[in-house]
Amino acid sequence: MLTRNADATPVDLHVRRFAPVDRVVARLEVRARGRVRAGLDVRGDGSSEGYTGRLSKSVIEQRDGESPYAALRRTLEGT
Repeated sequence: MLTRNADATPVDLHVRRFAPVDRVVARLEVRARGRVRAGLDVRGDGSSEGYTGRLSKSVIEQRDGESPYAALRRTLEGT
C-alpha cells in the first residue's frame, strides 16, 4: 500500500520549508461520468486525502469513521 511506503524528508528552499505532510509522494487520479476528475493524494507522512478537480483541487471532507478511499468512492458515486 502506498501509505505505508510514504517517507518524504523535509525540503528547505530557504524561502519556504515543505514538511513531509506538505509533499505529495503518490497520486491516484480517476475520471468518472465524463468530465468529473477526482483522486487521492498520499502525503510524505503517510496520510492521504481525496480531492476533486483538475487544476483547482478541492479536498473531499471525510465523514466520521470514513477512510479517504471511502470518501472518494462516495463522492464519485454521488451519494
